[in-house]
Amino acid sequence: MIGIPVELCAEGSACREAATRAYSALRASGIIDPRAFEAAVTVYRYQHPETQPRHARHIVAEWLAPDA
Repeated sequence: MIGIPVELCAEGSACREAATRAYSALRASGIIDPRAFEAAVTVYRYQHPETQPRHARHIVAEWLAPDA
């Protein structure tokens, strides 16, 4: 898969914080999970447009996993 190195989006990175914050805020306001997730992926891809959509979904899903 083509994407960005994981170390560029480590814990505390701007793209990770923005994506997870978007997801959390939308869920807290009552938006259903799939839509909040897609919004978080969109935020991530705004920061990293070179990342393929499928890879971006995988990255964001890992960040949002309850045991991550």
